[in-house]
Amino acid sequence: MFITNLLFLVGLATAEGATPKPGTSHQHAKRGETSRGARPSAESPGTSGCTYTFIVPQQQLTGPICLNTRSPVSHNHSELQVIRQEMREQQQQIEDLRQMVEVDGDVLNEVKILRKENLIMNTRVTQLYTQLLHEIIQKKDDSLEVSQLEKMVLNITTQVLKLSSKYRELERKYTALSSLLNNQSQTISQLEQQCRQCSQEHQQNQQHKPQVKPRLPSFTLLHIDSTIQAHSLSLRP
Repeated sequence: MFITNLLFLVGLATAEGATPKPGTSHQHAKRGETSRGARPSAESPGTSGCTYTFIVPQQQLTGPICLNTRSPVSHNHSELQVIRQEMREQQQQIEDLRQMVEVDGDVLNEVKILRKENLIMNTRVTQLYTQLLHEIIQKKDDSLEVSQLEKMVLNITTQVLKLSSKYRELERKYTALSSLLNNQSQTISQLEQQCRQCSQEHQQNQQHKPQVKPRLPSFTLLHIDSTIQAHSLSLRP
């Protein structure tokens, strides 16, 4: 924008210097050349450095036309060098800005990518945290179930021990009862033998003596009662 304004001002100054007023003389034309020489030329860095000045007088020409090819090259050259240097600096600044914009664009893209990755990682971390909580809760439930099962096993073991002790006690009682039954069977067999002997003796006595009412021996019943009481006392815990 600065270069465009500068070229516009140079073109305007050239147009003013090339248009003389009525009644001007050759000195006024030289003054116009001086005013043009004080300002930079309209040439661009890409055009040639030659300039031509045509002086058109208002009065009628009576002689040859002189062409003045002199131009303030020394003044314009230094100004052009300054302008070119400024243009180079501005171009360098523009290139630097472009590079900065490109770098900023790359950085912006990287930041966007990092944001997306951050969102993905946050989502993944949330999923893992939820899964971990679920596993912890499940392990707690499993531990509760295991503790309940252990309690059940202990209770069942206690019941089994109680049942085994009761079974042993019943087995001991059964053994005692079986021994009592054996003793009673032996007693009964002895009583039967005694009854047979008594009946035989009674028959023999009946044959030799008059009839007398038979009397059962009392010691046998007392012996049976005492045997039963002894066995019942031995079965008590």
